[in-house]
Formats: sequence, C-alpha cells, structure tokens
Amino acid sequence: MKFRFIFLLILCSPALFGQRMEITEGRKAKVHFKLLGNLIFIPVQYKGTTLNFLLDTGSAHTIMFGDVAEKRDFDHIEQVKFLGLGSGSFSMGLKSRGNTLQIGKRLKLTDQTIFIKLDNDFNLSAYVGIPVNGIIGQAFFKDHPVRIDYRRKRITVYKNQADFDKAARKAAGFALSLEKGKPYFDVHFKTAVRTVKAKMLIDLGNAGVMWILPSLAKSGWFSGVSIEEHLGLGASGDIFGKRRRIQRIRIGDFEFENPVVAQPDESSVQFVPFFKNHQGTIGGEIFKRFTCYIDYPNRKIYLKKNRNYKDDFYVNMSGLEIKYVGKEWTPEKIYVHLSPTEQKEQTPRSMGKKITQPGYQIRYNFRLRPIYAVATSREGSPAYEAGIRKGDRVLWVNGKKAGEYTLAKLNQLFGSREGRTIKMVVSREEQEHTYKFKLRDPLPVE
Repeated sequence: MKFRFIFLLILCSPALFGQRMEITEGRKAKVHFKLLGNLIFIPVQYKGTTLNFLLDTGSAHTIMFGDVAEKRDFDHIEQVKFLGLGSGSFSMGLKSRGNTLQIGKRLKLTDQTIFIKLDNDFNLSAYVGIPVNGIIGQAFFKDHPVRIDYRRKRITVYKNQADFDKAARKAAGFALSLEKGKPYFDVHFKTAVRTVKAKMLIDLGNAGVMWILPSLAKSGWFSGVSIEEHLGLGASGDIFGKRRRIQRIRIGDFEFENPVVAQPDESSVQFVPFFKNHQGTIGGEIFKRFTCYIDYPNRKIYLKKNRNYKDDFYVNMSGLEIKYVGKEWTPEKIYVHLSPTEQKEQTPRSMGKKITQPGYQIRYNFRLRPIYAVATSREGSPAYEAGIRKGDRVLWVNGKKAGEYTLAKLNQLFGSREGRTIKMVVSREEQEHTYKFKLRDPLPVE
C-alpha cells in the first residue's frame, strides 16, 4: 500500500530526560537512507547489529518490534501498554532504559529508552517490502538541527547552529510548536465549501498527503466523491476511513492543487489524545517535494523546493493493496555465451555430419524473490470488478513475474496512468486465474 501511517501511544511513559544524540567527530554527520513509499528508513546499530528503523517525527519514542527484539538482551526492563491509531485495543510491551544506539559512523545516542512492541501482528514490513525493525522519532531530532534531502536520500545532522543556518538561508522558514515531543505548524487548505486554517502535526511516519481528524471531517466542510478504504496500520490495529480530493493545500507561499487526503473514522482514533486545535497531520507525500531543514532546538522548519515539487499526487487506481508475505527460491534462465573453442567442443555429430548449435548455453540460477498477496481489493474498483479478491497470491503482472517487482514498483504501476491496462495472474485455492482491467481514478477533482 502506498500510504502508511504509524502512530504509537505508550501509556505511563516519562519524558526523554537524559537521553542525548552526539556527533562524535567533525562539525556534522551524514546518514544515507532508503525512501520507500515516501517513508524514510535509516540504519541503526544496536549491540553490533544493523537494523532498519523508520524515521518518524510523529513518534515521541524509540520503538523496537518483537520479531527482532526477542533476540536481544535488554537492561532495566518493565512492562508497558501500547495504544494508538486502529480499531482494536491495547497490546502489551516492554520498556528498557540505558541503551546505546549508533547511526552511521558519527552519531551516537546514549542512555536511550527503548519501547519493545511484542505483538507481531504489527507488521510494517509487509507493506514496505523490507524488514522494518523499529521506529525512531524525537530522540533523533531534539538535540541538533537536521537537513533531509529527499532527492539525494541523505540526512545531515549539524553540530553548529551557524552551519545549519547557512545551509537553510535560501529556504522558507515556518514556526514550529513542540508538544510532548511532536512538531506542529499551520497549514491552510481549501475544499469546495470553504478555506480552513489548521494546526497540523508534521508527520514523516505518514506516507500520504494529509490526514484530517473526524471532528473536522464532520463539520460539513467537505463535499464530492469519497471512497472507503483501509488507510493503514496503527498500534491498536487496522485504520479505516475515507479518501477524497480537495481543491488546495497551502503552506506559506507553497500551494498544491487537487491533493488526495484521508479521513480516519472515529473508531480508528478512539485511543489517541489530541492537543488543542490539532486538526490532522501532513505527511511524506508533501515533504518529499522539498529539502527540509528541521530545527527542534529553535522551533523552526525550513522548506526549499526540489525537483519533486510538481509531481502528481498519487492515487491507487487499481483498488488493490498488495502486501509482502515472504520469499521463495525462483529459477532464472540465463544465457552463457561460448567461446569458439567451447562451441567446437560441444558441437554434436550425427551420421558424420556436424549439427549447427547456437553460440550460447542455457543455465539456471536460483534467486530469492519476494512473494506478494492481495491484502485488500476495494469493492467497486477495477480490480474487484475484474474478479481479484483478498488473499489471492500474485504470480504475474503485465507479463512479468511478480517477484521481479519491488513493492514500491507495483504501487507505482497501480498509480501510473488512467486507462492503462493491467493484466494479472493470481493463484487462489491452488488454481491459477487471469484477470485484466483498466486503471480508473476513483477521486475526481472537487
């Protein structure tokens, strides 16, 4: 699924006193990241092992997931409860104090509190296609200003404020408010009914454009077509709600026309405490259009356009949500070219006559390839009308084995062009089925 939203609320957790991130050498530290579906994943070392962590300004805590956490020895353990977005209930976890994390060669995080989510049903890996071992949020941002370059997939952390100010001097600045370790700023958006000024959470753990809270969505300020969808995954289970297009989002002088926004339903936000005048979140689909300069110590964010700025806003026109469910060994045919000597040695004879052979040999390599399945098939969508259903295993897409795609490439294909033909072969109850459909935008402009 293109749009992921992660929100974890940990009950009875203290502030991050004593925890610190240090630049151990030089005036700045650089970290290269993976960008998948607008989400940023950075390498984090813990006790000699490199793990993939989601970088998430929407999280006030550092969290490790049960599948990898169960293999680690943690110090100073106590039990906690996890609550957050989702239609389920709380789950149990652990809190460990006094941990050390290393990011790259120059960033060291000391005396860190790590929350350990033991519920393996919270499987973010299935929706991004790589192992995801945890989330890091406030601890990464609170001590130093940070530059995020989405084009180069590189983060720079600055030791000296003057160096950061020089780097950000040509970017547009906006005031931040920090509430319980999370950053907020003001955004204007326009629907067919009215223009709204809203206080929005800056949330890099939300891969979409904007989420609007149910209280605002019920205000009568929205009209036009919407679709019911599975919106994402939270600490308390699946998140459901609506998607729709609105006319415009404005951040200072930056304007975006016809973006797709999401509205989670009330059952999905029942456990989440919202702060005064907080009306939603702004996510990675917006921030990927900028080089972002985030300065928690001085309560500022600076934005500078990059080459992604005019990209179209993504909408899944297939109606399918695909998830990663494992890997399998797959044979791949390769052609090995033979030298003249090798050709001569391998040329057979029949009745004293030479038989012409091609100048290559066919061999097979086996590679581990991902396995994909249909997580949801939205009723009324092109894929659903064609016959594809939840649980189908995806075998082929447009003449190519499914395992040759990354999950990001599949999602990109499903949002590529209205009218494009998609041909899929799926397996259901050990029977193969072939379906064909055309992509169709479900959300016309208001």
